[in-house]
Amino acid sequence: MSQDLEYTLPTEEVPVIWSLGGGLPSAGYVPAKLTNDNPADPYKVDTGYLFLSGVLQAPTVVACAAIIHHNYDPGIHDIYLAAGNSPGAVSYTVPFPTVPPLALDGYPVNLFLDLRPLGPLPVYQYWYVISYPGWGTYTTNSVPISIGELKLYTSVHAIDGSLVLDLQPTETEGYPIIDRETDGDVSLVYPLGTKRRFLRGGVLQAGEAAAALQRWYRAARGRTLPFVVLVSDAEGSETTEPWLCRWEHPTLERRFTYGAVASTFALEIEEISRGLRPTPMPMLNAMDLARGNRRWNNAF
Repeated sequence: MSQDLEYTLPTEEVPVIWSLGGGLPSAGYVPAKLTNDNPADPYKVDTGYLFLSGVLQAPTVVACAAIIHHNYDPGIHDIYLAAGNSPGAVSYTVPFPTVPPLALDGYPVNLFLDLRPLGPLPVYQYWYVISYPGWGTYTTNSVPISIGELKLYTSVHAIDGSLVLDLQPTETEGYPIIDRETDGDVSLVYPLGTKRRFLRGGVLQAGEAAAALQRWYRAARGRTLPFVVLVSDAEGSETTEPWLCRWEHPTLERRFTYGAVASTFALEIEEISRGLRPTPMPMLNAMDLARGNRRWNNAF
């Protein structure tokens, strides 16, 4: 894990109302699932392409965009964020980074588009996410597209330019399971098909930096509201990955380590559950679960 950590505030999420402008809808999946704060409850279409249209009440600045828990094929490089100030009129277009390879466990790497280095931040009322024929060197996804969450934010924050983790920072990941032993001392493992990741460490900050950390926690109302943190070197990758997270605990403790000069905070953040691996991986995962069920049932 890198020493630097940037983050968004949930109060600065852009309130886009999405609709499907191109592609075939999948029964039971509505665009509101793109922003329901649950990557395990994704939005899906029945095509390997889509054109998402979003509308705001007024033109709004956007600093970044994140696509969480998607199933885009690694190597696809023509997913676009676009915008304009009248319906269907696109006057701003930026591609997302090329989709990285899957992690070894079959989970995707989330996509992050940072608009800050590209000049003045765009301010538009109509926003689009496009992976659709006619845009760039378009490639159809090998399976129907699934997206866990689609997030746009007006700002990205850091503490004094970066949030410095010290006091033994850790990055933790795990796969929840049911693990039981039979009377014959046989271990039976039933995978739940989810993945969890955590960031934990101590933060020593003073003055305005300490106040900024408290504002972050208060904006999220403790554990209530999710936000995005930008984790560099996640799982050994050299790229920065956006994690959709919540604070791990409902309280934030501030220790006045050096009186009023500097305070120590326990920074403990957990990624919101990813749910099952996206297609085509769920087919393999379903086979794993079926085998687990057989082992489970045979134990009795």
